[in-house]
Formats: sequence, C-alpha cells, structure tokens
Amino acid sequence: SLATNGQINGIAFADQTLANNVIDNSFNTLYTSTNPTCYVGINFGSNTVADITQIRYVPNPAWPIAAVKL
Repeated sequence: SLATNGQINGIAFADQTLANNVIDNSFNTLYTSTNPTCYVGINFGSNTVADITQIRYVPNPAWPIAAVKL
C-alpha cells in the first residue's frame, strides 16, 4: 500500500537495546551504541511503499563535536 502524506509508522531495530528511542519523538531519550559498526533502522513492513522526503536527526548533546552544532 502507498503511504499518504504524513508520518508512516514502523518498528525500530538496532544493534543494541533501546531501539525504540530513535522513534519516540522525545529529546529526553537517546540511542547510543558501543559497537563500532552500529546501526538503527525502521521496518515499515514488506507491503509499504513510500517516498521518504524528510528524516529528522538530533545528535547527542553530550558529544563535544555535536554540542557546538545545537
């Protein structure tokens, strides 16, 4: 099915626990990994077709290199 304009929902997955933190719409939670090949993703389902035009990313303010960008 083709997703209409707006937000599409999915199930988060990652190399560490707390994968749902990447899609919870809260600036008070974060996802972090100690794995050098870390990853996060969102499974929208095998029958979903979408043209994704925007992804919001908020870096961890505790990282010195990211803190100067916020």
